Amino acid sequence: MVRSSEYKSAEPLYVNSCDCQHLSGRDIGSFREKGRVDYHVLFITEGSLFLKENGIEQEVTKGNIVIYRPFEVQNYYVKAGIKTTSYYVHFSGTECEKILSDFRLLKRVVNIGEIPHAESLFKKMIEEYYLKRPYSSELCAGYLYTILALFARRNVWDSHYT
Repeated sequence: MVRSSEYKSAEPLYVNSCDCQHLSGRDIGSFREKGRVDYHVLFITEGSLFLKENGIEQEVTKGNIVIYRPFEVQNYYVKAGIKTTSYYVHFSGTECEKILSDFRLLKRVVNIGEIPHAESLFKKMIEEYYLKRPYSSELCAGYLYTILALFARRNVWDSHYT
């Protein structure tokens, strides 16, 4: 039996699922009318994806993150002619809202630019998630917290020092 990754954890921060997607060749996307019970972050590292909200389409390009909170409608897709790579993480926990608020990451789209270190942390988090070694969930939470802190640093840095 496979357990759904849609999960609401009682831990402070818990990674429900994560991975990297390389998409091209056909239109593909997700539409979740009622959202999910957890948080969802997409980090676009190549190409772009398109969000639809309130009938308006928005292109989100490389160097941006998309953040969905629990139960928010999720409607996004990748167009066939655009080679797109994105890292994603679904997460939950008792401290998620506070962490995102403290890090000023409550907007739907945040431009954070290129952060190669965040990509390498995503890869480590994904490896831990799939290998399920001892303390993998704690390491995944630590990697996620660090990734969010890097996003926050870039977001704050850009708004104060550019």
